[in-house]
Amino acid sequence: MTVPDPIAWLEAFADRVRARDLDGGRRFFAPGATGFGTRAARVDGLGDLVEQQWRPIWTSTRGFRFDVEDVLVATAADGSQTTVAVTWSSEGVTADGTTFDRAGRATLVLVPDPGSPVGLVAVHSHFSEDPTG
Repeated sequence: MTVPDPIAWLEAFADRVRARDLDGGRRFFAPGATGFGTRAARVDGLGDLVEQQWRPIWTSTRGFRFDVEDVLVATAADGSQTTVAVTWSSEGVTADGTTFDRAGRATLVLVPDPGSPVGLVAVHSHFSEDPTG
């Protein structure tokens, strides 16, 4: 059995964030996904994740990228689940257009899904800002 590539998932999902493509981003998550975020404390279900976390953050972010050169990946022996721990960086954009550096870390739980763009969907995500500033 070929296990889908979680790095490809990270890069393709980051493309959606940079493009502010909320609908495209949905294809990378399971409908029942849960999430903890930089804005939303906890959300249950993809619709709430998009509206409470993604929409307000993605529309005020530029240059989002995962630091894939320094990622930790753990895949179950049977390929049924992959956990990814990775840092990320971006620029935040204020209402007046001022930008500021924004960095953080993410933990993602991915499961195989042949209908998704890269063969994996997230069932859980946890994004937080870097506590060191």
